Amino acid sequence: MKLEDRLPTALDNIANTPPVPDAGEFDPHQTVTAHPLQEQRGSKRLLAAAAAVAAIGVGGLVIASNQSTPDPVADSQPVAQPPAPTFPPVTAPAPGPDGALLLPPTASLRPMSIEQGALAGTAPVAWYGTPVSRPETGTYLRVQAVDLGPAPDNVPQCVSDRTTATATLADGATACLEQRDASADPTGIIERRLGGYVVIIDGNASDDQLIAAAENLTPGPSAGSFTIEAAGLPEGLELIATGFGVSDFAYVADTDANDDDMISTIYVDDQSKSIFYLATRSDPDSLAIHRLGFASVADKTVRGQPGIFRTLENEPSYLGLVWHENGFTYQLGSQHLTQPELLDIVDQLTVATQADWDTATASVPDVDQMETEPASTTIVIDE
Repeated sequence: MKLEDRLPTALDNIANTPPVPDAGEFDPHQTVTAHPLQEQRGSKRLLAAAAAVAAIGVGGLVIASNQSTPDPVADSQPVAQPPAPTFPPVTAPAPGPDGALLLPPTASLRPMSIEQGALAGTAPVAWYGTPVSRPETGTYLRVQAVDLGPAPDNVPQCVSDRTTATATLADGATACLEQRDASADPTGIIERRLGGYVVIIDGNASDDQLIAAAENLTPGPSAGSFTIEAAGLPEGLELIATGFGVSDFAYVADTDANDDDMISTIYVDDQSKSIFYLATRSDPDSLAIHRLGFASVADKTVRGQPGIFRTLENEPSYLGLVWHENGFTYQLGSQHLTQPELLDIVDQLTVATQADWDTATASVPDVDQMETEPASTTIVIDE
């Protein structure tokens, strides 16, 4: 008898075979005593059925294989892939001028002046002190001059409202001297005429030290510059830097880059609050000179960098902030702002792209539309 003829009978026998309880399960109503021969025959029936099923399965596989014969040549051909998607190239925004930091349009202050380039009022300055990171803690002197035109050197012509007293110098000239209580006000100022200039010396020094410095002035290497000879310097002081003044709050050392690297901005609001900064490419070591000539200085971290708060004598509404970032020194002044308010505004400054710069400069009002005069701390720009 053929296998396919025996298969129905084998399957029928399997179906009629009593079920075997699960291992370990006792059924009191079904106790089966299997004879060895019967057990062997049952096993043979199961094997025969399994062999039949396996034979059918193998045959099925063979049939399926015959229906889809592998093609070695076709399988070796590369499968065509869909083309990769293309995207337009991503380009970074064009950078703005070096050193330019701008407030976002959503800030509470609006731009009144945004400039790049040469600065006016660059009076030469010389600093004398001790070469340390905090020179304001010791004696220091700062020398600068104002060109007022020819006049006799012995004729006093004071330009500071602080110099209300006078002193006669060794050469007979009359100098203007600040009248102060040195124990309460350690910083003093003296002025004298010299070669058509009013030379101003200020610093953390006694009146005698200021007078000695004024008596030992000599013209410097550039027009309007003056230096103090060794005989007029307090013990331990030396020339630590030279440069020029831009305003009563901003100074630039000679080590700084050319005028094209200078950025100045002024932002204001309707409540007389304002900020104004000067950015110059400079050596971070020159930050020490920006601690000199101010009523007070205090260390403060600014935008993650070491910085200082500064105040001006007789300017209670003024608060300054100086720090060095990305190769530039930022000297920032403000009016009518607290320290937290100023720090919050400074943290909003972002590096300008060219588009940011163009938008900001376009929003600056014309000078003719300004109703208020610039404050004494405003930076003046050469047109």
